[in-house]
Amino acid sequence: MLNATPIKPLVNTPDAVNFFQSMSIKTGRKVAFGDPSKLPNRASIFINRADEAIEYGIKKVSALHNDETRTEVSRHGFAKRVAEDVVKALNESKAGLDKLASELHAEGVKLIDEGFALNEKRHPIHADIRGFIRDLAKKENGIVEIRKLVERDFEVATVFHDTPHYLLGLAEGTHESIDGDSIKRHLPNAAACIIQSAEVEKAAARYPKVINGVQSSFYNPAMADKAAQRVEA
Repeated sequence: MLNATPIKPLVNTPDAVNFFQSMSIKTGRKVAFGDPSKLPNRASIFINRADEAIEYGIKKVSALHNDETRTEVSRHGFAKRVAEDVVKALNESKAGLDKLASELHAEGVKLIDEGFALNEKRHPIHADIRGFIRDLAKKENGIVEIRKLVERDFEVATVFHDTPHYLLGLAEGTHESIDGDSIKRHLPNAAACIIQSAEVEKAAARYPKVINGVQSSFYNPAMADKAAQRVEA
């Protein structure tokens, strides 16, 4: 039976053996693709597809060792086709994750734009707020006071977000730090989307390494090329 076959690659190198051993267990695949339980629900469908594809491919190639109907060349030729199917599934899963990351980021940006929309009727007040922040920025403990003010007052947070750092007398990094904390406090749903987007993007970035592992451990290219030269009757 396929499930009872010892896990072993056709390519007899330490890297290939380690790859097969790692990808044959659930824990190893979680490390490779990301843990669905720690990512947005919409990411799980793509990760699960990748998980199933690599698990099937590993078992299928391992089973070739016991296929006495095939020559060594034929085994590598077949393993290459298995690898191509697995790589296709992994690329599709990665594309799905990349798209999801973009959607989550766009959703977060939209929520921020809507949540931190300025009331034009209060323009004079907003000008005063900017001036007050600029004055605070010049003081010894001004940054601490600005952070507290932005954290405490939603309108101040809105003005702060809408105003470039140089118009407030702040370094760009300082402005980004305070604004980021402000978004988490005042617009938690928007912050969650941005954070989830980064997590999904990080998971998708792992796929090229796995794809490279499939292509280098499933078959020997020279042997697979010989199989492709076979003349059919």
